Amino acid sequence: MPTIEFVSNQGLEFVVVTCPQGARKPYLVSGETRPYVRVGSSNREAQDEEVRRLYIEGSEGGFEALPCRNATIADLSEALIAAYVRRREETSGQSLGLSWEEALQGLGCLVEQGETWVPANAGIMLFAAEPQRFIGQAEVACVRFKGTDVVSYVDRRDLRGPLYQLVDDAEQFIYRHMKVGRRIEGFVGVEYREYPDEAVREVLVNAVVHRDYSRRGQRIRVFMFDDRIEVYSPGTLPPGISLEKMRRLEPQSVLRNPIIVGVFRM
Repeated sequence: MPTIEFVSNQGLEFVVVTCPQGARKPYLVSGETRPYVRVGSSNREAQDEEVRRLYIEGSEGGFEALPCRNATIADLSEALIAAYVRRREETSGQSLGLSWEEALQGLGCLVEQGETWVPANAGIMLFAAEPQRFIGQAEVACVRFKGTDVVSYVDRRDLRGPLYQLVDDAEQFIYRHMKVGRRIEGFVGVEYREYPDEAVREVLVNAVVHRDYSRRGQRIRVFMFDDRIEVYSPGTLPPGISLEKMRRLEPQSVLRNPIIVGVFRM
């Protein structure tokens, strides 16, 4: 449903009609067999990969909630699941009283397919020891460049593993190449890092939990230079999030991957 605003500017009255993106993509013009996408100021037919992504975005729950192709419950790590259940019980202060299968079903990490339960894409990325066997794009590329451009680099790591491990390993990569200073507080020498620990952790978690995992062939990239760190997370803005609202500093909160976010919050 569109929103309608009346705006005054320089003595004139304007009617501003905003039509947000729909959630049941793709939308087809009557008589057309292929959807169109907006590129800059023009429209063009969506390519095969774009059509596939539109159907995923329009499905209930998105990519993370879809059954993981060729994966079975046996591909999940009982150790990772047990660690999550233990952490959740410690946080809540009480026993869940559930089997690990029931816990994963409640999270949305196991979904019904026919008469059996199989891992969702989120379940594989969170609780499989080697999720990249099934979802190759769930990787993080970390590069420490020499200087302030991308001409040459001094270290590179292609990180693999469950999502929690990707965050931890990327964090350690940054700390390994981060400058460390020392200052005197009172009579004690205190070391401090070039970038705040909280900021580093937050940007890495956001990149991992909010990226568009339906985009194949693209990875999260962490580029470290002498004067900055750049983090690239594949995907466009989710429906309901706009650059205009960002510029106006309006609060916006839309979760692309609510299952993954829910597990990380524990």
